[in-house]
Amino acid sequence: MVGSKENEIKINLKLNIMKIKFTEKIEREEEVKLPAFTKTSCHHFKVISETECLKICELGGHNEISHTFPELAFSGDYENCTEEEFNAAYERVLKLLKN
Repeated sequence: MVGSKENEIKINLKLNIMKIKFTEKIEREEEVKLPAFTKTSCHHFKVISETECLKICELGGHNEISHTFPELAFSGDYENCTEEEFNAAYERVLKLLKN
């Protein structure tokens, strides 16, 4: 059989073919109402201005409240969150840092 899977596999091995996955960067511009609140699996962000952003980190034993670049709040697998979610994370981490 010319079109069989076995023949296809043999041809691919003979030609040294491999599959590789590429990730492309897509840039877009959006307007965001401030303050904006986002989160990832271990961070919460409050974007205050084009130059100011508050970051809450809750990662195992590493808890931190710090300033960062606003772009970080919109990178990776972020999702929008509410001000209440951000404030709850802030209070949790602040309590841990005080102890």
